[in-house]
Amino acid sequence: ALVVLLRAMFRIFHEGNRKVAIQDRLARQQAHENRNKYSPAVHVLESLTSATDLDEFLELRDDARIAAALLSEVEHLHQTRLDCYKIMQGHYHGSIEIFELVTFMKE
Repeated sequence: ALVVLLRAMFRIFHEGNRKVAIQDRLARQQAHENRNKYSPAVHVLESLTSATDLDEFLELRDDARIAAALLSEVEHLHQTRLDCYKIMQGHYHGSIEIFELVTFMKE
């Protein structure tokens, strides 16, 4: 009985370690993806705050648009991961829906 109990405890401990390792990998991946988007956006914002005249400010307009797009991508990544988490936890229940593809594409 003790051996069975020890095996069960080891299996639970091993499963917990596996889940932590998966979460660690996902956190590292997310940090890397965010850094690649935040760094250029922060640089543009710093440039905007140090602009001394209107011409210099207007020259950074396209860069500011790119920075906004990068930050929007980060927001989208966070929302997607949150949705995935909700699905994995069983908090989201999808439903099958039949629709006309042509009508859907027109709307």
